[in-house]
Amino acid sequence: MAIPATIISQLGSSSSLIPIALKDGVDTTSLIYHSYKKGGKEEGIDRAVDEIGMQVIWIAGIPIFKKISDWTAYKIAKISPKVDTRLLYGDNGDYINWALENAKGSVSKKTTVKEALEAVVQNPKLTKNLFAGKIAVSTALTLAACVGLTQAKQRLTKKNVEDSVKKQTAAKTFLRPDVPGAFKGVTFTGLGANIAKDIAFNPVHNTWVIDGGITTQRLAQSRNKTELAEHAIKEGVFLFTIYGLGEVLKKAMNNFSNKILGIPINMEIQVLQSDTLKNGIETAADDVLQYRNAAGVSEKFEKGLFDFLVKNPDNLVVDAAKNSGIISTVEHNGKKVINTSKYIDVTELNTLAHHIKNFAAKANASGDTDKFIKKAKALKVGSVLTNIAIACTMLGFVVPKLVYKFRQDKTGTCDFHVAKDIKDHMKNKKAQG
Repeated sequence: MAIPATIISQLGSSSSLIPIALKDGVDTTSLIYHSYKKGGKEEGIDRAVDEIGMQVIWIAGIPIFKKISDWTAYKIAKISPKVDTRLLYGDNGDYINWALENAKGSVSKKTTVKEALEAVVQNPKLTKNLFAGKIAVSTALTLAACVGLTQAKQRLTKKNVEDSVKKQTAAKTFLRPDVPGAFKGVTFTGLGANIAKDIAFNPVHNTWVIDGGITTQRLAQSRNKTELAEHAIKEGVFLFTIYGLGEVLKKAMNNFSNKILGIPINMEIQVLQSDTLKNGIETAADDVLQYRNAAGVSEKFEKGLFDFLVKNPDNLVVDAAKNSGIISTVEHNGKKVINTSKYIDVTELNTLAHHIKNFAAKANASGDTDKFIKKAKALKVGSVLTNIAIACTMLGFVVPKLVYKFRQDKTGTCDFHVAKDIKDHMKNKKAQG
């Protein structure tokens, strides 16, 4: 059974949380398994609480807190959270005014796109402040939840180890809450202001901050130096695999397919599978030329270009932009029209036009466009699944092997060293009286 195009698109997207959640799920499952197998029940429980809890907070924390903000602060202010705040920046108000003039459809059952945009135009400062506050608060609360989870996990592990020892020795020793030998004093700096915009508007980049916070507090709250080093290994490979490796592999496979096989696969799978591409491949160069004439050389808002997007829905570039999500749409009188409350990235449009031109030229030169497109779709699906498979292999097999290889070399055993520290402390307390 063929995998739906929407799933392939999400798995291959650099702005979707789905591939990140999938990779982290593999990482979590593998680490829990190896913790039980290598370190025993105590480490298995410690790892399960940490990894599963962090995964839930990491993936769902910011979206949930954002939604709460939408239901409270935005509702009280009577501002729609569905209007993209980027419409208000730059262009001397030309973009937001164009969006208002061309508004059609609805953002919700009770609010039209035009009404939502009018409220934003009348309250630009309030809209910007609401958005900035939503990002700041949701990020802070998510990070606070991560810190709270780590502290709760450490208390739970300490209690479990103490109870286990007490059952075996029938000792009735009361221990202070701090784990002896805890490694403290690690400090880190925050992310630079230059990437604040990306963090605010890209859900994947939102997780950068959370991951930075998770890594920081895991290192800072490590219970001994061995755990600190293990966290450094795990987090380092994890961050590289999640945020770096995928894009490197994607570019490498795209280049290989384009230059070696002669079949470009840069475009989204929805575009490759669309009837518009199949039926318009022979005249694609004309559509791209029409688009380029309207776009000019600008990478920013141009009224002429945006008017072209509205008036030429059947243009191959415009249709492909809608299929790939660069242009958002809404229903209006039974038709899909541009949702002007959403931001349109001109740079992404120009890149798409270039990809279409390149793809069409090679497809038409192949002598069999249908066969060429079919091969491109297969290669696209294969590249996405290969990318995911490599990442899952890194997280599911390589990371645990590295962590426990280090532990074996460092301590001479794969046993749970934190539990050993707690037990040693209990023995010392008992011996002292």
